[in-house]
Amino acid sequence: DCWFEEATSALINAWGRRYLELNSGNLRQKDWQVYERVEGEKQRMQFAKDLELQRMRMKRSWGPQW
Repeated sequence: DCWFEEATSALINAWGRRYLELNSGNLRQKDWQVYERVEGEKQRMQFAKDLELQRMRMKRSWGPQW
């Protein structure tokens, strides 16, 4: 499962500040909602990438169009 750089940065930024605010304590349910929003975006971006790869594979398998 590939993480895009933007999604990774957003997750670290969102989680890192809160982690420090909690003095390195456990994240609470509301804190994980931030993660879920980032994770949802990651899944949408991964789906779009996979869809494009499938489209390219199909186009190559059909060969040149005359």
